[in-house]
Amino acid sequence: MLLTDAAVPWRIGALGEIQVGAHLAQLGPEWTVLHSVPVGKGESDIDHVVISQSGVFTINTKRHAGQKIWVAGRGFMVGNHKQPYIRNASHEAKRAEKMLSLATGMTVPVCGVIALVDPASITRKAPPEGDGVELRIIDSRDLCATVSGRPVFSVQQVAVIVAAAAQPGTWHAGPHSIEEPAEITAAFHALSDRVVDEATPPVILRLRTTASPATTRTRQPTAVKPRAAWPSKRAQKAKEKRQAEIIKLVAVCVGLTIWYVSTR
Repeated sequence: MLLTDAAVPWRIGALGEIQVGAHLAQLGPEWTVLHSVPVGKGESDIDHVVISQSGVFTINTKRHAGQKIWVAGRGFMVGNHKQPYIRNASHEAKRAEKMLSLATGMTVPVCGVIALVDPASITRKAPPEGDGVELRIIDSRDLCATVSGRPVFSVQQVAVIVAAAAQPGTWHAGPHSIEEPAEITAAFHALSDRVVDEATPPVILRLRTTASPATTRTRQPTAVKPRAAWPSKRAQKAKEKRQAEIIKLVAVCVGLTIWYVSTR
């Protein structure tokens, strides 16, 4: 199955969030981690929310494998391309702070984190400016250390925040039904494996032989590129249907599901 241009970012984003989720799974029981938290009308989400005595963190996952990252103030560059990640992460943290503070009746400061998956390098020319919100831009491999630190909340305060965060109504007005995480993950990986397997066309090998009166020699197999053919209308419609299935599944997996990894 070959992905269209519209479907590729969904798959890349999902793979990045799964990788960050694996890092967060290494945290102990004193941390509560929420994944893919729908906010507002449920049309957008927070990739990950981490709660412990060390604070509350909203984590925005970005997968730019092998890319050079440059950060200064409000500026964020991936290669030579400017990205609005600092503005978005700041808005996300402010939004979570407002929602959790309203739900708990206490002031709940939130730190925004941009977790970069497999970057080639991160150059920080100046601290990021988050409009009054604390922001951290890190390699995802440093995530566990980033959300650890000196206590800023008591055990009782953490319990209140976690109880509020566990209520879908804290985050958005019309809670979606919660799918079974294991089933969603298995279905996504099954589709993802099909994409990887079918994205690389098979190599066609042809044996060429030359004969002489005395000997017969066999040349080494030569790889011949398969000829490109225009797909039929039926094949094109089937392909578009598969792409729609992938996008829908990833949207559910990434944007519409609250997955509690540890609510101990």
